[in-house]
Amino acid sequence: MADKMNKGKRKPNWSETDIACLVQACTDNNSLLVSKMTIEVTNKKKEEFWADTCEKVNSVGLSSREVDEIIKKWTDLKSQAKKKRKEQAAGSESNRRRQNQHLSHRLGAEDSSHSTRRNTGGNRRWIRHVSVQFML
Repeated sequence: MADKMNKGKRKPNWSETDIACLVQACTDNNSLLVSKMTIEVTNKKKEEFWADTCEKVNSVGLSSREVDEIIKKWTDLKSQAKKKRKEQAAGSESNRRRQNQHLSHRLGAEDSSHSTRRNTGGNRRWIRHVSVQFML
């Protein structure tokens, strides 16, 4: 019956201090976390790391977290960071294409308006070539 009463309560959200402590511990020991199981890195060392990290996070936070929650939060933070980087990369790529299209359009308009002048095309052809290279 005590299980049912505790099941309805949820823990408070992670505070910035909790997250900062977790990120600091994981980034300091990144080689341990990402390495494969070898003689130097065993599952026991990783379990010890997560237990120590759990103690550190619980010491700075108001809520008591379990090791599984700490691992889950770290995995979620990594996923969020990857997703954000991917969105930023996609956004910068589309912005670059838009800027190159705008530049190419402007260069095309300038060429047609100044086509009667002598010796004006060489520089514009080079700029158009460079803008085409960036679009590819």
